[in-house]
Amino acid sequence: MNVDEDFLQRIAGRLQGTGLADFAVFILEASGPFSFLGAQIVYMIEPLMGLTQNDFHKLGRILEDPDQVLELAKRLRQED
Repeated sequence: MNVDEDFLQRIAGRLQGTGLADFAVFILEASGPFSFLGAQIVYMIEPLMGLTQNDFHKLGRILEDPDQVLELAKRLRQED
């Protein structure tokens, strides 16, 4: 499953900008196989949030793929 590289960078930048990068890295790495459940939560709360539907689907796809989760965590660490 391949996710847009620009989207990964944009998510990392937003989390870094809000000061949540370290917390996000902890959650991403600690969740391990449970990140799939995080994807399902993202899909459920999608209508309640202000982001576009496309962004939520991209984030959900990232959380469903363990390699993408690790890549996002790696990018968050690099932003420091």
